[in-house]
Amino acid sequence: MSRSSRMILVLLAGAGLWQSATAAEQTVVTPMTPDVVAKYETVRPEADFIKRVAMVPMRDGVKLYTVVVMKKGTAKAPILLSRTPYDAKGSASRTPSQSITEILPIMDAEFVQDNYIRVYQDIRGLHNSEGDFVMTRPIVGPLNTTGIDEATDAYDTIDWLVKNTPESNGKVGVVGSSYLGFTSLMAEIHPHPALKAVAPQSPMVDTWIGDDDFHNGAFRNPTVGYVVGQSTAKAEGGNLASFRGQPLWHRPWAPRLHRRHGPGIPRALYEAVL
Repeated sequence: MSRSSRMILVLLAGAGLWQSATAAEQTVVTPMTPDVVAKYETVRPEADFIKRVAMVPMRDGVKLYTVVVMKKGTAKAPILLSRTPYDAKGSASRTPSQSITEILPIMDAEFVQDNYIRVYQDIRGLHNSEGDFVMTRPIVGPLNTTGIDEATDAYDTIDWLVKNTPESNGKVGVVGSSYLGFTSLMAEIHPHPALKAVAPQSPMVDTWIGDDDFHNGAFRNPTVGYVVGQSTAKAEGGNLASFRGQPLWHRPWAPRLHRRHGPGIPRALYEAVL
């Protein structure tokens, strides 16, 4: 071995590179070498956001899948929570990107840019959450003797968030439309002290009034597809519901929501109290 070669080996050994180089040489790649990557982090170091996923425990031991998203550098920030039957994971993954305004729903861009912590949670029994799904679960009482409802789940979730989100200021708001409007309303029953604002938009309550589930006394057939889609395979059943896969504005309730509430969220409500 030449003097220059020996010097290179000494330098490699000193830098801790010789052993790794030797190990790489010993790895034999064949046509049958597995092509599976053990793990890939989609959020790269250069991303402008922090995303955390947690299974948040409820008082009965059931754990609910929860996604917490915020800008890097967020501090002393209010939490804006949505409890959804429509896939929390997908809600925080609109577009593969390293930009927070691209991964979240478009309507959430202003919130996260204004120092809000955005949280999405699968309600119990659906998508990645544990437990049993009961559509518009009755409030604890004569129709529900389990001691568990969407109000208790909201309380337990908020309690966990304010204790486990060091970037927060301890104040929480809840927002949602349609079914998420229902879960937002439920958060107001025996509310957690940290809950400061709720904006339930067109909540899924009193659906026998107007034309939500009934139209002039006749049951609306699209509701059947919706119920089947939500109650099958933890709502992972694909295109079971007749409107699944259609743009939002093609869905039966979209024109009514636009007429009643307009396209935006009343964000001034949050800014006033959070």
